[in-house]
Amino acid sequence: HRDLKPENVLLADDGRIKIADFGLARASTHNTATSQALLGTIAYLSPELISRGEADLRSDIYALGIMMYEMLTGQQPYQGDQAVTIAYQHANDIVPAPSSKNSAIPAQFDELVDWCTRRSPDERPPHARALLEHLVELERLFGPESLATATQALNHTVAMTQRISPLDAQDTEVLDPKSAVFDGLEPAPTQAIALEEPPEVYEPVRERRAPRGRGLALWGTLVLVALLSAGGGAAWWWANGPGALVAVPDVAGSTVLEATAALVEAEFVVSESVLEEFDLVLPEGTVKGTTPPAGSQVERSSEVRLIVSLGPNPVAVPSISGQTLNQVRTELEAVNLILGTTSEEFNDFVDKGSVLRLLDENDQALAAGSQVLAGATLNAVVSAGALPDVAGLAVDEAREILQGVGITGVVGGDGAFSDTVPEGFVVEVLPSRSATPRPGDTVTLIVSRGPELVMIPDLVGETIEDAKDILEGLGFEVEVRSEFPESDWGRSFARVTSLSPSAGQEVAKGTLVIIRSFV
Repeated sequence: HRDLKPENVLLADDGRIKIADFGLARASTHNTATSQALLGTIAYLSPELISRGEADLRSDIYALGIMMYEMLTGQQPYQGDQAVTIAYQHANDIVPAPSSKNSAIPAQFDELVDWCTRRSPDERPPHARALLEHLVELERLFGPESLATATQALNHTVAMTQRISPLDAQDTEVLDPKSAVFDGLEPAPTQAIALEEPPEVYEPVRERRAPRGRGLALWGTLVLVALLSAGGGAAWWWANGPGALVAVPDVAGSTVLEATAALVEAEFVVSESVLEEFDLVLPEGTVKGTTPPAGSQVERSSEVRLIVSLGPNPVAVPSISGQTLNQVRTELEAVNLILGTTSEEFNDFVDKGSVLRLLDENDQALAAGSQVLAGATLNAVVSAGALPDVAGLAVDEAREILQGVGITGVVGGDGAFSDTVPEGFVVEVLPSRSATPRPGDTVTLIVSRGPELVMIPDLVGETIEDAKDILEGLGFEVEVRSEFPESDWGRSFARVTSLSPSAGQEVAKGTLVIIRSFV
């Protein structure tokens, strides 16, 4: 709220309390939502709001503590002609005990005001419910008879109370955090004392003051105003007030902001901390539920903690080496993974039916131990066994064998020369076996044209050495038969007289050609 003060608290005749904020309503007509100004009434601003411009629910509790002091004493704890004077006191001073102004006020109320107005937010009541529970405990401690007696004694102190000059209504001020009002207002260091779960009966942090007399003339009236008027009677408290049991709304499936808004609208206090749990269905950041769970009957304004999904948890891909499809399916289900589509691939080393590898949704292979999110669908590639080798077979026979394993063979290209495969038989299959074709693919059959034939050139009259080089360059085997020694084969007188096979014949590469050279 950031501007709790008496002028913003409306009491209805039936005991209901309405909190308004007319100061903010006026200021909103002159300030945009992005303004860096602070809105509040200087008499009730908390130290952290003055020093750092930060506020949470404990800042409202501080303002409520100032209001309690004002109800108990008839005046505000900090006075000054300038806003900076009051702001400095909020940031650096300790709110005085109400009993210092009126000795009739019991020590328990001094401690209550002190608890609410600690300079460190961490030393104040953690939330309004803790404060409410302590007020109820004080009511039980003193009992209704004490309250009634105090109310009857009020007439004896009316004149004294009336001598206190009434305070003019405090207007909400728009305060610039960069102005001189806030310069040098960092609060003096305080010793933080960790508060565990709020105790049912408040134990003061500082040394308890010496017990005072229970002069109840003034405080009884104030307690009646603060407690009984706020409650409007026990019947209203348990039927429609804070003591009424209400069902926790179901906020599962909504965002954190949506769930928080729904719970606040239902008058629950939403815990600042959330529980985070993995969930296979709900995306990360989505609310799974609450604690207490939806439908639970709890007191109005109870604290509710959100349970938020972290999305699916990461799991390791299991090892599937050598396993069948059914075995892999069982392995995946054990870690909350789903087996999706399957495809086959020929493999010369893995038996037909065994899983070769697992693929993610992008068809990327997943190694054993790699991390994926639970609930993910993994696809499997299964071995179709070895791809039949049809090289060297007749075209029709090769086609029939390939068709039996789901491969379509098509004769393609101009064929290829082969010294080992007869003409009309399959020389090669494309793509090759290393390309791992799959059932349903089409392959190209390259058919042999037999050996490649080369015409023997006319080399009669050439030197033996030149003729030998030319024939070897054409792919022939060469044998020289001559009466000349090899050292003379390059000389002009050592010339070729004949070739066998003779010049002009077409023979296969690698054929032996005999060179003869005689005088």
